[in-house]
Formats: sequence, structure tokens, C-alpha cells
Amino acid sequence: MNLFSKKISLGTSLVITFLIASIMYALAYKISLNKFNNLVSYAQEKQKMYGDLSEIDYIIRNEYIDSVQESSILSNLYTGYINGVNNKNCRLFTRENYEKYIFDRKNNHNKIISEIINNTGYIKCSTLGKNSGDEFIKSVNSLRNNDIFNIIIDLRNNQNGEIDEVFKILKFLVPSGNLVYSILKDGTKEVACESHSETEINNLKFVVLINNNTEGASEVLASGLRDDLDAKLVGEQSVGCAVRLKTTEISGDHMLIFPDAIYVTSKENNFYGIGLNPDESFIMNDEHKKLYETGDLVYSDDEHLEIALNLLCG
Repeated sequence: MNLFSKKISLGTSLVITFLIASIMYALAYKISLNKFNNLVSYAQEKQKMYGDLSEIDYIIRNEYIDSVQESSILSNLYTGYINGVNNKNCRLFTRENYEKYIFDRKNNHNKIISEIINNTGYIKCSTLGKNSGDEFIKSVNSLRNNDIFNIIIDLRNNQNGEIDEVFKILKFLVPSGNLVYSILKDGTKEVACESHSETEINNLKFVVLINNNTEGASEVLASGLRDDLDAKLVGEQSVGCAVRLKTTEISGDHMLIFPDAIYVTSKENNFYGIGLNPDESFIMNDEHKKLYETGDLVYSDDEHLEIALNLLCG
């Protein structure tokens, strides 16, 4: 007998409809209640904060023996709030300091060296500042012209780089596709870097060196090379702080810079707050770390470099 051919009575249909409606109502009610509780909790905390500030302000203005410096109070109040966020990428500047900050960023030139070690290209990027993308591309082309197709990219201790320089490098190496996305707080995804290169770079094989001071734009570069060019990552887990920075003017006197999105590369693996896990992990000892930081670590003692060479040439 075909059960689905049976007619459902009006009473049964009404009961089923009522049950479905009840379940949907219960789910909606629970979601609404959770949102309401979160809002109430936030409102209570906010009210307490303003209440405490008002109490402090009242006591100081009525009992403090000296005069109150309004501008100083406001400036330090803003600073205290930003410090409380506890994120080094969240910063507040006076107009004058902001202009200096922008000037320094624009004049933070790249520090890229390129050489050949054991018939393998070695590109060390200490910073990814102004013109780094162009210098990186020149280094890769020079190696290719010398028939060097195995390349080690050293991003250890690389922090606070310019994301536009990373985009330039990725567009050069990857011929097409969406290479980097920005993920906003509400989950919205935006394409941050898309490649339409006319020339495809063939026969290149990469290994990327990272450590626990590899941060920001350099993490996007390392992740992008792994996602799109199957590069291997060698070394230590990175910081996990590849974020998009937004600048907002506050009352005309201050400029607020804060992260408003995280960056992910083509495979959309979120490493914010986690860091990139190397494919080949090795924790360098303190002595070698200090020597590397001062530029005195010889290649034969660099364990990360040795692993990379073995991966490419072994």
C-alpha cells in the first residue's frame, strides 16, 4: 500500500500545522530572548561605566584642590578606552601625530636582499615597505634569468608591512583568481585582491620561512603562497594578526585607526588569533634567534634554511 497516497484529515493537518508553528515560535522566542539578554547586559554595563565616570567627575570637580584641565581629561579618557581594547592595531592619534605616522609609513622603505645559496634563490624580506613589491618582482625575475626556479622567501621577523605591496607580489606570481578576501565582523566577505595577470609565472617552487614574529601583511603573503602556489611553510607558528585597518576622524582633533576586518587567502582558512602553522616546524634556540636578529647567523647554522633547502633540493 502506498502510504503517501492516503489523505490526511483536516484535524490531523491542523495539529501538524499547530506543532510546526509552535516549534518555530519557540525557536524565534529563544533567539529573541538571547538577543534581549545580551542587550540588557550590555546596557547595564554601559550604564555602570557612565555612572562611575559621572561619580568620579562630580567628586573631582567639587573636592579636588586644583583646577581641572578639560582637554587633558578628554584626551586621556580616549586613550584609556583604546588601551582597554587591548589590541596594538587599535590606535588613537592627535592630528599632528597622525600626520607623522602617515609620513613614517610612506617613507618606510623596503629591506629586501636576494642571493643564490646552493643553486637556490634566497629572498629575505625584513620589511614590506615602500616599493617592496617592485623589488621583490625584480629579484624573482633576476633569479629566473639565471635559471633559478627554486626560491626560499624569508619572512621571519617581518612585521607591520604594507598590504598593498603584498597584493602586488601575489598578483605577479598568481595569474588569475580571487587571492585575498576581507571578512568583516558580521561575516560579510569582500574581495581584497584579485589577479588578472597577463603573464603566467611557470616552474617556480617556493618555500617560505616564518617565525613567531611574522605578522600582518607578511602572513597574508605566506598564506597566499601556500594556498595558490603550494608553497611549504617552514619554521615557527606566526602571530596571527593579518587585519585590515580603518581610519576614522574623531571630533576633528583625533584620528582613530582600528582593525575592521581580517584577511584570508583563497582557501579562506581563518588564522586570526591563531597564526599560520608551518608545514615543517622547528623552534630555533635562543642563541641562534639572537644571531639571526642581528644578522650574524651564518647560513650553515640556520636550521630553518637547512630544512627549506632539503625540501627544494633534497
